[in-house]
Amino acid sequence: MSENPFGFRSALADLLTGFVREKRALGYKYDLSTLTRVRTLDKLFCSVSGEAPAPSRSWAERFLMLLPTKSSGDKRQRAFMWRQFALYCRRQGLDAWVPDHHSLPIWRRDFCPFIYTRTQVAALFAAVDGLPYVPYSPRRTVNYRLLFRLLYGAGLRIGETLALRIGDCDQDSGVLRIRQGKNRKDRLIPLAPTLAERVAAHIRQFPAGPDTPLFLSPRHRREIDYSPIQRLFHVTLLPKAGLPPRRKNKGPRIHDLRHTFAVHRLENWFRAGENVEAKLPYLAAYMGHTNIRDTYYYLRITRSFFPEIVRRLEERVGNVIPQGDLRP
Repeated sequence: MSENPFGFRSALADLLTGFVREKRALGYKYDLSTLTRVRTLDKLFCSVSGEAPAPSRSWAERFLMLLPTKSSGDKRQRAFMWRQFALYCRRQGLDAWVPDHHSLPIWRRDFCPFIYTRTQVAALFAAVDGLPYVPYSPRRTVNYRLLFRLLYGAGLRIGETLALRIGDCDQDSGVLRIRQGKNRKDRLIPLAPTLAERVAAHIRQFPAGPDTPLFLSPRHRREIDYSPIQRLFHVTLLPKAGLPPRRKNKGPRIHDLRHTFAVHRLENWFRAGENVEAKLPYLAAYMGHTNIRDTYYYLRITRSFFPEIVRRLEERVGNVIPQGDLRP
């Protein structure tokens, strides 16, 4: 069979293509990570020659048994994707095995993020500010100074931050517009005055049209890539800041600045005597959570770091903290 736009080659390539197109038409991203799972299924079907295999239970079990060392989260995502594909097949009039939703593998989230102390955040910013000027990339240090402060100061995801355009930054109100964030949701982010001024100063230093990326690449007319940022973070910034290296899935990550933002925000509210129960929906909306339980996740983190804070909360609102680990 000839290669199709997504690179599927099995006898079910046309069916898989229709499935991906339908999902995208319904608003799902079906980006690289999800397409990788679909391509894995396609490769499995390629092992059959001749007539197209029926999407039966035995094929589903073979698909789920692939890469057994992968995390439980990845296995659940593959099982969920199979279920969606099987339902699509049934809508096309084919006999496909659809697992019951409640029979999908449990996602055991024993992951715990690295929460920076305020001293560590300050040390990280000092390391960023100390990056040398590079003549062939005059924006480099300026970009990174603002980038890392937005990740922590606004709790943004790295993808949301890199996708910002100058037109998304309202310099008068100090509000950012996040377009098509996770789950393709737009939201408005009011910034602290000092952070809003940094954004405005960045735009004044590099004026451009509203569609220009806020973090423009020095070599291309698009935003900077994530890979060099990640490499700089682990190779240069962590040692300069005196932070531990990340080994065996433990230690600081860039995304942990978002988790740290939420934990520090909770701590500030408690210390100020605020009603945290009433504040949690605001934090959920600010961070772009679709489920308030994703925000409650941070209360479990504060149990380890701020036990007195959690004790006070439990006295006021009872068992509001979920017992399972939830990762937003």
